[in-house]
Amino acid sequence: MEERWYYLRNGQSEGPFAAATFREFAVAGAVDGRTMVWTESLPDWMPLGDSELAWVLDVPLDSEKNAREIARLNKLQLPVTILNYVAWLMTVAGAAFVAVFLAVRFWRGEWSIPWAITALCVVSCAVLVWIGEFICGMIQVYRVWKNIAPAYTAVTPVKAVIGCLLPVFNIYWYFPAIVELAKLLNAQLVRAGAKNGLVKEELCRY
Repeated sequence: MEERWYYLRNGQSEGPFAAATFREFAVAGAVDGRTMVWTESLPDWMPLGDSELAWVLDVPLDSEKNAREIARLNKLQLPVTILNYVAWLMTVAGAAFVAVFLAVRFWRGEWSIPWAITALCVVSCAVLVWIGEFICGMIQVYRVWKNIAPAYTAVTPVKAVIGCLLPVFNIYWYFPAIVELAKLLNAQLVRAGAKNGLVKEELCRY
């Protein structure tokens, strides 16, 4: 007789369900690897990812759709990289113009309006480029998280982006939300049988 499984949701036991039903729950995002499950053959509750039900997390992917999205994600890396280099170049240039402006003020004892305007324009451009680079980066974060099956992460794409915007918390959140995203998505693709068209692992490192 097939084993029937229970799982905990908000501290309450749900079930029993057939093992195959948990595949549907995984696709819908109702359970993930950390969801506690139990069946009569187990002495105690355990994480789904460590149980015999771990196979339900290997949610099949729409290969054609996923391939198109990965291609778009990889193309988005180029403008983000360019914006990053331009932003740093503009920042250095802005700092140089500000330094010259202050030097002129120190040596001549008067303010140089042309240098002040130039420094202000360069710094303003640097700020705008940084903003553009950050927006493109957040679009990447959102789209990568959107491509990861709910079974593999308890965080929605919107929460992933919001975490990057929260002061202080984002210092920590950049690591799981940005640095590890491409690896997480690629691991999912490999489990689903994909051999080509993986996301570049430097995708979200900027």
